[in-house]
Amino acid sequence: MELKIDAHVVRQLGEELITGHEQAILELVKNSYDADSKWCKISIDTECKAKYNMTTGSLEEFGLEDLIELSEDEELLSGKISVSDAGDGMDVEQINKGWLTISFSEKRTLKTKNLKTKKHDRSIQGDKGLGRLSAMRLGNVLRINTNNGTSNPVGLIIDWREFAHGTTLDKVPVHEVQPKYRTPGTEIAIFGLSDSHRWIGLESIQKVKAHLSSLINPFFNGGFRVSLNINGVDQDLDTFEKGLQDFVNVESDFTFDGEGLSAIGFVKLPFFLPNVAEGEGGDSSGQLSNLNRYRRYVKYDGGEKLLRVLKETNSLKGYDIRRSNKPEWFLEFSKKFLWSELLTSFREEVAPPGNFESKWYNIVKRGVPLSSQELTKRQYTPELKTISESLVGVGIYKNEFRVGHNSNTDWIGFSKDTTSGKGFYSLRPNNVIGYISFQNYEGETLKETSDRQGFVEDNVYSGFKLLTDTMKSFVNDFLNNSRRAHNLYVKKCITEEEMNGIQYSAVESVELINNLSNKAKVQKGKALESKNNFIQMANELQSYVGDKFNLDSNVSRDIEFYIDRIKEEIEKERQEQDAILQQVENINFNAQQVLDELERYQERSEDLFDSAAVGLSAESLAHDINPILTDMLSALNFINKMVRSNQINKVEAVKKIRLLKSSLSLISKEISIINPMLRSKRLQHYEFSIKDEISSFIEMKHDRLESKGVSVKFYKTNVDAKIKMPLGKFMQVFDNLFRNSEFWTLSYKEKIDDSFIPQISIEQNGAAVTFYDNGPGIRSDLGNTIFDMFVSGRSGGHGLGLYIVKNILEQSKSTIDVIPERNELGNNYKFYIDFTGAEV
Repeated sequence: MELKIDAHVVRQLGEELITGHEQAILELVKNSYDADSKWCKISIDTECKAKYNMTTGSLEEFGLEDLIELSEDEELLSGKISVSDAGDGMDVEQINKGWLTISFSEKRTLKTKNLKTKKHDRSIQGDKGLGRLSAMRLGNVLRINTNNGTSNPVGLIIDWREFAHGTTLDKVPVHEVQPKYRTPGTEIAIFGLSDSHRWIGLESIQKVKAHLSSLINPFFNGGFRVSLNINGVDQDLDTFEKGLQDFVNVESDFTFDGEGLSAIGFVKLPFFLPNVAEGEGGDSSGQLSNLNRYRRYVKYDGGEKLLRVLKETNSLKGYDIRRSNKPEWFLEFSKKFLWSELLTSFREEVAPPGNFESKWYNIVKRGVPLSSQELTKRQYTPELKTISESLVGVGIYKNEFRVGHNSNTDWIGFSKDTTSGKGFYSLRPNNVIGYISFQNYEGETLKETSDRQGFVEDNVYSGFKLLTDTMKSFVNDFLNNSRRAHNLYVKKCITEEEMNGIQYSAVESVELINNLSNKAKVQKGKALESKNNFIQMANELQSYVGDKFNLDSNVSRDIEFYIDRIKEEIEKERQEQDAILQQVENINFNAQQVLDELERYQERSEDLFDSAAVGLSAESLAHDINPILTDMLSALNFINKMVRSNQINKVEAVKKIRLLKSSLSLISKEISIINPMLRSKRLQHYEFSIKDEISSFIEMKHDRLESKGVSVKFYKTNVDAKIKMPLGKFMQVFDNLFRNSEFWTLSYKEKIDDSFIPQISIEQNGAAVTFYDNGPGIRSDLGNTIFDMFVSGRSGGHGLGLYIVKNILEQSKSTIDVIPERNELGNNYKFYIDFTGAEV
């Protein structure tokens, strides 16, 4: 008697253990990694033709146009997949042990001893001795060409179809062939593709590329390059660094070292951009548009006040919260979890999975109601959408390769939090991209299942899940509690503004009407639903009483009478309510007409207010130049008299000449401000630094302001921004603001005390500029109407300066707002200018 194995068992192993074509290719790529190769090339050619002799095992490749004649023993194989490298290669003994002895693996011994490869110091990936069977999943005939550089090259061909019922494993033929590899390395080639259609067509190619991208670590490269070529066209594998990082608003970093889990999160300021669709805020918070609320209460000071609020929030006391020292992030929050403390709250027996590092990124996709302009200048292109979809989820990687596939993108369970009432602001499964990375031989106690699709669910896996649940709670608890604290802070700001009698601009007022109308439409539907529910309950009560109680006819009539009366009252009340709601709802049409008319009016008036802006600057210039010209004329007359009388006083003459020079210089500077505003100049777009141009403008204004006793303070940060807009319009903005501040501070000085020193202050942080002065501020009855046409706080004022400023900025996708901070007189006094939309 002897024990034999039917050859078909090998086909069963190959089909059941390797469930997908991309996973099959990955197993071959891992072999190249273990062979210490710097690179691995995957080539898929669906047009390749090969003549295969089933008796001798010889195989000959042909081009697409070649004529091929076949004998009785030959067949035509269509399509080829090859995986080649420049690694260590193999000799005959290694081929016999490695490829031709199923389940034997020399790598298992290396892994047990924690040994690494010689050249690149890599941890071994394979150890089951079954990865070679992945080639069976891809096609019918396997060819190996290999050379280890020290012995003769080796070549062999195996026909997987020979592994059939009724044939014992030792009877399957292995054909030795003349190899083509002359340098160290290996090529595994599969001919006669089993599913050639999956590699053809743009959509299919994209799926293959996306799947492979997620399996080969797309977050960092450890010096192992993988290239993909499909039908002669190189396909770049998707990586996270191709642009997705620009759309991240929350990042979470974790490190587990066996003793504890260190967690740190990073949040960008636009994460706090309000969203009515999320149900935030109630009635009062809807009184300002979302973007205005964000800019007025959060962004204007770089989030400083909000940061203080978050630090004082009780539900966030367990976190260390601080402003991030990385310029792209607003704040950081961190926490340390000891492994011993986590175990006390977990009932099951668990073990640590090995040291790992992890990063999770929350991606803001197109369609999310958050202004992408606030986060990034880039567009969420179809290409980025495809990359995002291919990488979505948190992948587990051992060194360069993913464990399992990406079909279950929510194995961590993000969706459980978002569907609960507490998790409204939690990470959402379709927006999270990330990795958990085990390097070297860490994580080996976390056992992969034989099909490479997941992990054995033992006590180590339970420990791993305990850690991932902790990581998820760390992020989601902060996001939810910080957003709720933000909402309360914004409500408080709005309430304070309302108590101070804030006035809204025309556009904001129409927006309020629109919001009210939309709420009326929703309320109308709810009222109808409530009425139907009440009537249904009344009918059910009527029926219930009639069925359950044996009442005499008089009582039954009385009950029916009163129930009918209730129905009538409900219907009457609903009709009255419906009429009121209908009236409010009808306002929506009129409000929209007003908005449309305002928009048309704005388009028609752009040239008008451009010219008006130049006119205002010119009018002011003419007003200021008159006394200068008078002084110059007086000086010239004085010099003229001295020349005519031949009584030249050199000291006095020099004084008058200096006066003329300084006066000419002053006029030149004033005209240099007007010059870029002329139509020929103001339409030209330039790229320039905000910091440089503000500094230059202040220098031009210095002499004039100094002569009037007005000082200027420019507070710069290290963060500058380059914007693109007409330089003349940029000048117009600051010219109007400066003249406005100059008037009010000098008027204030006349009113209160000659010892008062007028001061204009400018704070710049990147694309954000805060402009204010120490004058009386904006009258409380004006509020945001200060930006409307013909609204002025001064007697005889045009009421055009700030209106022009607002419109000029809007042309360059920039904004100006009055921010909530108040001066000693209780008035708003700071303007917040946001050049984000014009940023290069």
